[in-house]
Amino acid sequence: MQSYLQKFEMKSFDNLLNIMIALLNAHAYLTLKQSLLEPFSKVLTMLIPSSHFSVVTFHELCTTTNKIFNKDRDKLFITRLAIAKLIASLKLSCSISECNLLLLLQFVLLDSGSSVNPRTMFHFLSMKVLSKSKGPSYAMECMKGHLSDCLDILSDEQFLTKIADKLNNHTNCCTLDMSCTDSGRSHIKLAIAQIVAGMLCQKTLNSSFPWLFQPPSTMQYGLKEYNDCVTHIKRLSWILLGTLSHLGLQQFPERTLWQPVPFETGPNLSNILQVIFAGYLEHNKVKNL
Repeated sequence: MQSYLQKFEMKSFDNLLNIMIALLNAHAYLTLKQSLLEPFSKVLTMLIPSSHFSVVTFHELCTTTNKIFNKDRDKLFITRLAIAKLIASLKLSCSISECNLLLLLQFVLLDSGSSVNPRTMFHFLSMKVLSKSKGPSYAMECMKGHLSDCLDILSDEQFLTKIADKLNNHTNCCTLDMSCTDSGRSHIKLAIAQIVAGMLCQKTLNSSFPWLFQPPSTMQYGLKEYNDCVTHIKRLSWILLGTLSHLGLQQFPERTLWQPVPFETGPNLSNILQVIFAGYLEHNKVKNL
């Protein structure tokens, strides 16, 4: 079956998704529809990593499950499957084509009305999906459990180099209007930053960034505190870039602007920057010795 599915072209995979949607919308007992979710997931698990598919149709499949089922487990079954594949690929646990990785990131960003990159087809796809959407997919909600993984990616300077080795570039990047380089793939990390910014707007920072409310003293710090401060600022820089990216790409200007980092944390941020400035020369001398 797997070898047969691998021969599907883009149109065939979209047709398969449409068949799934039609079966879920058919007049039948709910228990019968629930029994379809497991075989659907097995097929999608094989197809998502490398086969072509449309984010428009996939989003419709997820909104359909949200509409017809009552239990959260069934409502979010397909959405959680997509998120699991996305996180596994970002953690380098499985291989995925660059096109499909961007499609999954776009799928998550659709809930916030945003896009991966305005120069790619995904920006136009997001507008098309939002115009046809029958409801949210709750993909952003499902990402909340993976916040720590996303934060680790933002602070990893070698992430783009690492993931480049995992991406299966059998999809021509010209179809995405993006180059298969670190600069082109930086949109992957920027999309993750958008997702993190969106998640942080929906929860308190005390649990995610306790250091932001207890900054180190400039009088007592060592190499560990210095490195921690640098890591914290790198993460915050990406999160702020994600916020600005969302501001420029969102399709709903009337929505509340994201503010993942409250203004009242400004003094604490300045203390962290002072630790970095004060320790830069000292700790770099140690490295050069």
